Amino acid sequence: MMVDDSLNASIIKIGNNNIVRYSNSLVRRALEEIEAKNSVPIHSIIINERENDLSASDWYQKGKNAAMKEDDDNAIHYYQKAIDLDSRYTEAYISIGTPYERKGNYDEAIKCYQKAILLNPQDWFPYFSMGYAYERQGNYDQAIESYEKVLEIDRRSGGNFIYYRIGFSYLNKGNKDKAIEWYRIGAKLGHPTTQEWLKENGYDW
Repeated sequence: MMVDDSLNASIIKIGNNNIVRYSNSLVRRALEEIEAKNSVPIHSIIINERENDLSASDWYQKGKNAAMKEDDDNAIHYYQKAIDLDSRYTEAYISIGTPYERKGNYDEAIKCYQKAILLNPQDWFPYFSMGYAYERQGNYDQAIESYEKVLEIDRRSGGNFIYYRIGFSYLNKGNKDKAIEWYRIGAKLGHPTTQEWLKENGYDW
């Protein structure tokens, strides 16, 4: 039996849960022919057809949903799909870094943040994210450099938290004096952790 293009297209768009319920012999034979012609199960044809209709923003949203569930492998997959469709999707490059970091792949996360920076050098957030990734790697000099770039772009960016992160990196480098200097700035701006640390260690702000 031959199936014309219009019948093929209409069947492919039928919902997955409806296909198995069709008892009409003509439809059933048409489905079998489509399956044989494509050498893949009919449900795979339908899924692929649906995926081909998704936009970069659709894939990005799927990535966000997966990331919220800490389903990191799928989050990475979906974000990468968004990037494949739109190579200038800055938000996708930034967002894909989080699941990479959770998986301990800091190098890949940093590469993604760097791509986001190339696309928009005046966006402070990928610098902040990159700084945190460097910090978790133990690369404190690069972390400080990234955090200071945040302040260079906009001193209000990152709030009082940015001063804590810089101080924390200096502290882990063994430079306590610089850490205290940055902690005091954060404490004056109301950051509770820096205030607590300074108080416990006998320093005012």
